[in-house]
This record gives sequence, structure tokens and C-alpha cells, in this order.
Amino acid sequence: MSTRNVAVSGAVSGPVVNVNTGTLTGFTANFGSASAVKTFTVRGTNLRGNLTLTAPEGYELARSGTTAYDTTLSLARGGNNAVATTAIAVRLAATAASGVRAGDLVVSTDNTTNRIVKLSGTVSPTLAATPATLPAFSTRFNTPSAAQPFTVNGTGLVGAVNVLAPAGYEVSSDAVIYGPSLILEPSEGGALEQVVSVRVAAAAAAATRKGNVRVTTQGATPTVTLARNVAVTGAVVAPSLTASATSLPAFSTPLSTPSAPRTFTVRGAGLPAVVTVTAPAGFELSETGNGDDYADSLTLSPTDAGILPLTTIRVRLAASQLSGTFRGTLTVATQAVSTRNVAVSGTVK
Repeated sequence: MSTRNVAVSGAVSGPVVNVNTGTLTGFTANFGSASAVKTFTVRGTNLRGNLTLTAPEGYELARSGTTAYDTTLSLARGGNNAVATTAIAVRLAATAASGVRAGDLVVSTDNTTNRIVKLSGTVSPTLAATPATLPAFSTRFNTPSAAQPFTVNGTGLVGAVNVLAPAGYEVSSDAVIYGPSLILEPSEGGALEQVVSVRVAAAAAAATRKGNVRVTTQGATPTVTLARNVAVTGAVVAPSLTASATSLPAFSTPLSTPSAPRTFTVRGAGLPAVVTVTAPAGFELSETGNGDDYADSLTLSPTDAGILPLTTIRVRLAASQLSGTFRGTLTVATQAVSTRNVAVSGTVK
């Protein structure tokens, strides 16, 4: 019996996996927060197993329209060994470290070459300085003002935080040692919470001082700087001292008896030190006018703000055993201000 042959032919198709893009770029996020989502699509035919999607470090993915984000995602093949076109959402995870985050999202299955979607983005540290504006400062010449605080907060920091005071101001991290600038070091995890004190410096010239305390640190890359400002304004009051008279009417009194007092007033602002009122020989002074309170000099103390309220000074010829005429200049003196003079004269008969 002869043999008869029937020729046959055919092809076995291998798995086919398609993604609609090879790159997703431009992800941006602040440390501790997830980025906005970007999407791509994937499909497969003639599959021998499920599709597995694996995100690179710092990224997470989910089926588009869902919230079940994870670092891996499995797409089950159907009864026809296929995965229908499926939209995949990708984002920077809230747990991603600061800096440039780049890597390959891998789509894999059995018996075929992996498909790659290259991802790139940046995670920026967070930096805050609050409040953004401090109440106005005021101080007298050559005296530091009272300090005011603000708080620097940061997360995901990759370097130190620099604090720079504007001209005429100084800053401190402990409210004890002040200087024109500070360096604040974050924790190993990149976190920082630090109260900073700022004040008008004692060396500041009398003027209105405005500016910004500048708070800076490195951003997502070494070429990026994060900066925050705290606005400050203040007045350094120029010292002033006035006496209401440059001379007093002549005094007259009998031997051994003090004269009736005459008065003038003194006032000041922005004073850096006490005011000393000194009588010339033969005269004496008092603030109260009580007999026991008269002396040859008085010390007047301004407030912490350098204010000397209007103060009445009583002047009289001291009791004398000698007759004659007494003349001289009563002085009103303090630091940083010209001395004020009041001429006095009188007769003891």
C-alpha cells in the first residue's frame, strides 16, 4: 500500500505587550505629599501569564480612576489570554525622598521582553518661616530692641538652613547670643523646627530700619534655592533732651536761709543712659521740693524705651553764712546728647 501525505503549516504567536509611551516626565511634589498623576496605557495578547507592573523607587501606581496605589500592580489575563487596553496612573509617592527621582517602570510577563516606561521628576523639601511679618520694633540709640520670635519649619531638608538678618538687625537661635546670621542644622531625617529671635542691633544708627530676614536652603537640586522672607521694620529713636529754660530769674535770700525755689522742666526720648542734673556752687536741686530732698545733683532715669517724661526740677540758693552774689551754670547731661545749660544767679544778703 502506498502512503499519502498531507502538508500542513502554521505559526504559534508569542506574547505581545504594548505600552503607548516610553517616558513620563515632569513629576513634581513637595516632600511628604504625592505628586499629580500622569497616565499611560498598557495591553497584552497571547499572554502566558498575568502582566506585572513594577514602579521604581519613589513612585507608585494604580489603575486609573482608583485610589489603591502601590509599588506593584498585577493585571490578570482574560479567557482569551489577553489584557484589554488599561489606563495606568503613576505618581511620585508621598514617601519619596527629596531630590531628583528617576527610574524605570517595568511591565513584565512570561516569555517575552519587558516593556519599560522611563519616569523622572523632582521632590522638593518644604521650608516655612512664620509669621511672614513681625510687629514693628522700637528702640533707643545704641541699645538693642526687645526681641521678637518667628519659627522656621522644614521637612525633607537636604542641607542646612541659613538665616540672614538685614542691615541693622541681628538673629539668635537661643535668645542669648546674637549675630548677623545663623546656620540651622536639620535632623538626620531632614526635619527642622526652630524658633529664631530677631531684634534691632545696638550698633544701628538712629533711623527707620526696614528689610527681610532671609531664610534659605537647598531645593530639590544643588542649583535650586528655597527662600522665605520675614519682613521687619523698626525705628531707632535718635536721642533727644530738652530743658525748658536757658536761664532762671535771679534768686535772693537772707543769710542762713535757702531761697524760694524756681523751676524748669526736663524731658527726653531715645536716651541710652541716665540724665544727671548738676547745680553750680551755692545752689541746690530737688524733684519734690521737700526740704530734705535738696542736693547738689539729681539723677533722672529714663524708661526701658529711653523715655524721660516731663520732669519738674526745683532750684534754689542754698542757705549760706556768707553774703554775696552767686553765679553759675546748671547742667543737664547724658550720653550721646549735647549738655543743656541753665544759667542761674542770686544774692545772699
